[in-house]
Amino acid sequence: LYTIIEALKTLFLWRGHFPVTICFCIKFKLPLHSITMLSFAIVLTEFPQYTISVCFASVAWFMLALLEHRRKRPNLWNRPPRYISLMFLLLTGWNRPDKIAPNENMEEDIQFMEKQTGRIENSKLFTAMFWQRLSDDLNDLDQMKYKVLYGESMEKPLRLDLFKNQLYPLQKQLAQIIYGLRLVEKVLSWDHIYISFWITTIAIMLSIGSLFIWDQVYLWTKRVIVYGFLTPWVKIIDICYIRKLERLTKAEKEARIREKKRLARNQFRKGYIQTQTAKEELLKSTSMKKHLFGEHILAVPDMYSPERFPSQPRFESYANPSYIDPQISFDRAKTKYVLLGQKVSGAMVPHNFLQHNSPNETTNFKGDKDAYGSMT
Repeated sequence: LYTIIEALKTLFLWRGHFPVTICFCIKFKLPLHSITMLSFAIVLTEFPQYTISVCFASVAWFMLALLEHRRKRPNLWNRPPRYISLMFLLLTGWNRPDKIAPNENMEEDIQFMEKQTGRIENSKLFTAMFWQRLSDDLNDLDQMKYKVLYGESMEKPLRLDLFKNQLYPLQKQLAQIIYGLRLVEKVLSWDHIYISFWITTIAIMLSIGSLFIWDQVYLWTKRVIVYGFLTPWVKIIDICYIRKLERLTKAEKEARIREKKRLARNQFRKGYIQTQTAKEELLKSTSMKKHLFGEHILAVPDMYSPERFPSQPRFESYANPSYIDPQISFDRAKTKYVLLGQKVSGAMVPHNFLQHNSPNETTNFKGDKDAYGSMT
C-alpha cells in the first residue's frame, strides 16, 4: 500500500525522479512518469485509433517503472540489471561484467532501509487502524440489527467449523490463487528477470507494430466475420451437421448421450487413477525416506521450489569479472542443476510384471501369485 501511494503521488503530483545533468553544472530531477502519462492521455484523446498501441506501451511503461523502483536500493547484490543491459546481452551475447567491492554501498543501504522501513511501518500502522475502526463499526451495526430483530444482544460468535465442508473447497481454490499471485509478484518485482524482460520487450514490439498494422488487422477481422459467418457458406454447416442432428430418432439421441457420458466417465477415470497413483507415490516415497534416513531426515520448507528462498550474498562478499570463452559460459549455463538432498528417485508403486510381457511370449505363472502378492 505504501508503494502504491508513493507511486500515485509521484505520478499525479509531477514529482521529479529522473536525474538530469546539463553542462556538468545544472542538475535537476525530471518528472518523466508524469510526462509519459500526459503524452498517453493526449494520444488517447486526439488519436483514438492508437488505443491498442497505447495499451501495450502502458504495459511496458509499467514494467520499466517497477524496474526503476527496484533499482533504487543501493545494495548491488539486490539490484536487477538495467533493461538496456539485458537488451544488449540479447542482441550481442555479451555484456560488461560488474565489479563489486567488499562492503560497497553498505552505509547507504543501511540508511535507505531504515528510512524505508520507518515509512512502511507508519503506513502499516495507519492501515491497521483504519481496518480496525471499520471492523468495529461493522460489528456495532450488526449488534444493532440483531437487537432490533430479536430484542437481545448477539453474544455467541459465529462457529465457522459448521461450514467446514463448504469452506474447504474454497480454501483450496484460494491456495491456487495465492500461488498465482506469488508468481505475479515475482514477475512484477523483477525477481524472475527473464520473464519480466520478455513481457516488457513483447509489449514494446506490439506497441510499435500496432501503429502500422492495426488498421489492417481491424479490416481483416471485419472481413472474416462478415464473409465467414454471414454468407451462404453457413448453409453447408446446416446441411452437414445441424440437420443430421435434428433427424436423429429418440433412440439415436439417447445412444449419442450415452456415448458422451461414457467418454466423460473414461476421462474422469483416467484422471482419478493418475491422482490416486500420485498420492500413493508420495505416501510410499515418504515412508521410504523415513526408512532410509531415519533420525537424520530433515524437513525443508517447500523443497520443490527453492526459488522461494533465494540466497543473497553478504556485504563482505565481492565480485570480480572473469574473462572466459562465451561458448564455455553457455555450456555451463545449459548444464546447471539444482540438486536437493534426501530425495528418493524411481517409481514407488509396484506393478504386475506379467503385464509387461509381450503378446508373443508365453508364461507359466498363470494362477500363481506374483512377487507382490496379487493374483494373475
